[in-house]
Amino acid sequence: MENVQQFIDRIKADSYMQHYLSAECDFDLEDDKQLEDDLYYLLDGGKCEFKLTPFGCDGSGGVYVLTDDGRAGYIDSEGSAGFAAMSAR
Repeated sequence: MENVQQFIDRIKADSYMQHYLSAECDFDLEDDKQLEDDLYYLLDGGKCEFKLTPFGCDGSGGVYVLTDDGRAGYIDSEGSAGFAAMSAR
C-alpha cells in the first residue's frame, strides 16, 4: 500500500485532481513553507503532544496534518482540532 506522501505527490502532479479537490472539497495542497507558516500561526500559544506535518489546507485557514503516530488531523482557524482518520498509513 502506498504511503500518504505518495498519494500527496500524485495529487500534486495532477492539475485536474488539484482543481477538483479545491472546487468540490475545499482542499488545497500549498507549498510546504506556506503550510508550515499556517500551522505555526494556528498553534501559537498552544500545546501539542504530537509532531505535526502539514499536508493540506482549506479556504478558511484550517490545516490538515499527519501526526507522528500515523493519524490524520485537522486544525481549524477558530482553534478547534480533531482527528479525521485514525490511521493514515
